[in-house]
Amino acid sequence: MTSLGQALFHEVSLRQGSYFRVNDVGRDVCLPWLDSLPRVDLRNRQKLMPENALLVVLSQDCDIACRTDAVDPCIELCVFKPIKDRDVFHGNQFVHSVRKLQLLVEGQWFEAKVEAIVTVNKAELAKLLTDVSLSVLSEFDRQCVVRWRANRYSRTALPDNFNDQLSEILGPALPEIDRVARVEGDDGKSYIRAIYVWINSLDELESYDFEFFALLRDDVSNETFTKIQDLIENIAEDLSVASGFNDVSGNYADRDSHTFVSYLTRFVRLNLDSESLRSGDSDTGVDLHPS
Repeated sequence: MTSLGQALFHEVSLRQGSYFRVNDVGRDVCLPWLDSLPRVDLRNRQKLMPENALLVVLSQDCDIACRTDAVDPCIELCVFKPIKDRDVFHGNQFVHSVRKLQLLVEGQWFEAKVEAIVTVNKAELAKLLTDVSLSVLSEFDRQCVVRWRANRYSRTALPDNFNDQLSEILGPALPEIDRVARVEGDDGKSYIRAIYVWINSLDELESYDFEFFALLRDDVSNETFTKIQDLIENIAEDLSVASGFNDVSGNYADRDSHTFVSYLTRFVRLNLDSESLRSGDSDTGVDLHPS
C-alpha cells in the first residue's frame, strides 16, 4: 500500500521548496495549524497566517516520501508573509539573519520569521492539495531556506568584545558590499555565498588574531571579484585599526571552485543577525517607518 508521503511526493509533487498560498486552501483551514507552534503565546495570533501568505515546505524530500507514515507523519511548513518594499533589508536576505528571511517571489517580497513554522499532518495535506497547483522556489531560494533553518541551530557565537568592535565596522560597510555583489539582471541574488571569520579564541579577551574570507560563486567576473576582495580587506583593515586586533588573513576572497572544504573548516560562517536588529527591525521594538 502506497504511503501518504509517497503519494504526496509522487502524485502531488510536494518537494522541499514547494509552496502554495494560504488562500489556495482557505485561511479557515490554515489557522488551526498555528496550534502546532512551539510558542504557546503565538498560537492565537491570527495575523501570523494572512490570506496572501506563502506556505513553503521545509521538510526534506526523503522525509516527505517516507514509506511509513507513522515514522514521519507530518510536513513542516514555513509561513512567508508579504512585506512592503520599504521593509526590505539586505541583512535579512541571503541567510544573514537566523530570525528572519526575506525572499523575492513572483515579483513580491516575502518575509519568514523563525517562530512562524507550522507542522501539518500528511493525511490533511493529501486531501487539501489534490486540486492545488503547487509552485516551487528557485534552487537558489530553496537553498537559502534550507540554510536559514539549519543556521538557527548550527551558528557559533563569537565573543561580545569581538562582535561589538566588528559591528561598528561591518554595519556601514554592508550596503556597499551588497551593492557590489548583486548579480546583474537577477534581483535578490548575490555573488557572495558566505562570509567567514576565524578568531584565535572564543573566550572574552582584550585582543584577538582574526581572519576574514568571502566565498564567491564561480561565475563572478574578475572585476567584481576584485571589488569584493578589496571591500573585505578594507573591513579587516578598519577593524584592526579601530580595535587593535591583529588581522592575519592570507586570502580575503576566492571562488568556490578554488576553495577546499578543508580550508573552510577552520572558519565559522559570519552571522549578521545583529546588524539586522541594529537597523531597526521589529524585533527591537523600533519602527523605522512610523505612521
